[in-house]
This record gives sequence, C-alpha cells and structure tokens, in this order.
Amino acid sequence: MISIFTGEQRRPEALALSPLEKEYAYPDCPGIGDVGIGLLEDLFAALIKEAQNGHEIDPALDVEQVMFALMSIAIGIALTIKIEDFASINGRYQEQLSFLYKAIGAK
Repeated sequence: MISIFTGEQRRPEALALSPLEKEYAYPDCPGIGDVGIGLLEDLFAALIKEAQNGHEIDPALDVEQVMFALMSIAIGIALTIKIEDFASINGRYQEQLSFLYKAIGAK
C-alpha cells in the first residue's frame, strides 16, 4: 500500500464510510457508526498537543516534527524489519518509541 502511494506521489486520505457501512463491517461494536475515521497522523498530532497541554512534553516542541518521527516509526519498522525477525516487531516498536520519548523529554 505504501509503495503504491509513493509511486503515485500522493498521500493517503481518510476513508469516507457511512454509519451503515461501519455497522455492517463491525456488527459486534455498538455505536461504531458514530465513530469518525481519520488519519493516523491527525491522531498523533492531537495526542502530542494534549501531551504538551498536560506538560508531559515540552510545549515548545514542534508538533509536526514529533508527529513525523512517530509516523516514521509506525511505518518504517514494518518496512525495514526482516521477515525472519518479524516475531520481534513489538520489541522494535518499544525500543524506538522509548528512544523518541527520551529524546523529547517525555515524562
């Protein structure tokens, strides 16, 4: 999927699903029709701002830069890990997130 977007030189867009489509896809999730669908980067940006407002990270940090680092981790690990090392993917994510948290001074 990532290679397709890269080849087409475009970014992913949020899906537009109706409440009925969501309920059909996830019938065991009551209220799923009312849940919005967004992009991962938008979620990261909102959580970074929330952490800044709560003084969990420095409010002077550039939200865009931290979001870019998180997106790089989220996508990059899956692209770079060798298939024979796939069982260690959780540990790889934890290592990289720990490294980032220390770098930005997260509390």
